[in-house]
Amino acid sequence: MTVKYDSCGNIVWIQYYDYICEDMARDVEIDSNENVYVFGYSKGSSQYLNEDYITIKYSQQPINWPPQISSYSPASNDTIDQNAVILFSAFATDPDLDSLLWTWTYDDSLVSTDTACVITFDELGEHTVMVRVSDGELADSVVWNVVVVPPAAVGDSRPARPADYGLSVSPNPFNPSTAVSYELRASSYVSLRAYDTSGREVATLVDGWKKAGVHEVTFDASGLPSGIYLARLTAGDVTQVQKLVLLK
Repeated sequence: MTVKYDSCGNIVWIQYYDYICEDMARDVEIDSNENVYVFGYSKGSSQYLNEDYITIKYSQQPINWPPQISSYSPASNDTIDQNAVILFSAFATDPDLDSLLWTWTYDDSLVSTDTACVITFDELGEHTVMVRVSDGELADSVVWNVVVVPPAAVGDSRPARPADYGLSVSPNPFNPSTAVSYELRASSYVSLRAYDTSGREVATLVDGWKKAGVHEVTFDASGLPSGIYLARLTAGDVTQVQKLVLLK
């Protein structure tokens, strides 16, 4: 056990070191940064194991732990149609409770510094979206590699994605409220939220388990300025986004 006291004799901290065998401290030193070094040895656990030397450092400098991205959406890379509007988001925590900075890039160009961003994929080909969450020193990141293809035409041989969920808005444009409808072919946990074009969430419309069938909820935008918003429906492993136009 190592104990540090202040000049008044109060305990500042207590640290323990306990290996499986008998440990013995022989000396204690403090460097110019007030790091504490304990020197000693530890006996082996049997008669066949000899003693070994130990040096333990108790650092006085704060340890900066890196932030961690714990969840993100979309959950995987995908092939998407040209001109599709996709909402990207990431949730991160920092063990040190440091302030975090989100940096979103699309093909290495900065597009947002919010916790989410909306990207319109209007160019065909391969593209990269990356979010980097930093505490100013350390960072965590997620990269999406997407392929943008022409929209499916009549007679296109590409298999269509199963239409298990439907999302619609009426009226649209609207002022100040509109009905957002969605259809579930199977019971599912549903998240339906509204975002502005910067990716900031402005309303939570649905967040819970819903049975199969047609559902409708009202989006009241009376407290929001005119502009374009996005309704994002997530049910199971399917996500759909619908553009909303608020005209006041």
